[in-house]
Amino acid sequence: MFLSNLLNSPNPTVFELSMAGGLTTALQPAFDYLLVTLGERYATFFRLCAWKDELYYLLLGIIERHYLQVYDACFSENFYALKRVKRAGPQGAQVPLSPRDKLVSLFFVTLIPYLRMKTVKAHEVLAVEAQQEEQQEMQERQRQQREGSSSNDEHVGHGQNEAAMVARGSSGTSSAVGRRPRLYKRLRQMFLQGVPLTLAGYELWGFYLKILFMFQRTEHFSPPQWLQGIFLARVTGDDMRAQALAEELRDSHRGIVGKIASKGISFLRTALVASALIFKLLEWYYSPENQSQREQNKNAQIIPPPPMPPRPSSMGVGLPRHPRQCPLCHEPRVNPAISSSGIAFCFICIHRHVLEHGACPVTGTPCQVSQIRRIFES
Repeated sequence: MFLSNLLNSPNPTVFELSMAGGLTTALQPAFDYLLVTLGERYATFFRLCAWKDELYYLLLGIIERHYLQVYDACFSENFYALKRVKRAGPQGAQVPLSPRDKLVSLFFVTLIPYLRMKTVKAHEVLAVEAQQEEQQEMQERQRQQREGSSSNDEHVGHGQNEAAMVARGSSGTSSAVGRRPRLYKRLRQMFLQGVPLTLAGYELWGFYLKILFMFQRTEHFSPPQWLQGIFLARVTGDDMRAQALAEELRDSHRGIVGKIASKGISFLRTALVASALIFKLLEWYYSPENQSQREQNKNAQIIPPPPMPPRPSSMGVGLPRHPRQCPLCHEPRVNPAISSSGIAFCFICIHRHVLEHGACPVTGTPCQVSQIRRIFES
């Protein structure tokens, strides 16, 4: 079933395509983190933080246009040695993308994700706004119920006719203003209900195409590829040699500015990948799970020293010369037991002493019979 996913096949595997799609997703958080970090140090970058989404997709559009023009693939696809091709002719031979296909691909790679991100953010803002309005209306109804307010008609004396004429003249304006909130709320409710359904349908469509791709029922791995009629294939050795030759020809005809721009785009590609990797590393390092694990390992390595033994009291019986002797009877301990001070005695001796005096005979520390613990010596 998965014979077409072997490494010697021109068709990429599901894992390659998934990784290529996830690389671009990981770049934006890294770009935002870098811009916010620079904004905390420099005022110029701080003003740009308000437009970080637009700046990211602008830079992404410049990079993607370059890679589509040169390599027939977007940035992440070229990183995994993939290219965009389409079928043509009666035999369905692979042909490179046309300029129109590259333009449409750029539209799907940059503008569609940007519009989707803005739609999701607008949905979050409107959802919070609708929730707040609902809470305010509920509080207003509760307040009116508590106060038991009732509307009273106002009676106007000598200016009643004039007020009626003014009311008739402004009836159109007031009704338009009254209709506007209701229309806005209706459109907002349609937006709040339609966006999740649309996104869920899109994700379900993409999942369906991935399942078909795994079972070799289609060559399209995502909805944009299906809409464009293109698919991804591996870059062959002939493609690499042709790309290198074309790059040499372009460099020979470029001026200094063109060469600098080409090197800048290559550097930007490396910087984006490096920033994504660094961001993922920092995200893992400062994650709550990793911090708690580091604290546990740090605490596990710290072994507290044993507590200092209590000092014998000047009014006590003192410690015996031999550690196996009982401090009370000065004989080898029989049925050893310890007091609350941690000193070992014969069980009968310490039991009798604590029962009479209520303290340890060596340190004078208060002790009760229930605090005596019997021990077993080997």
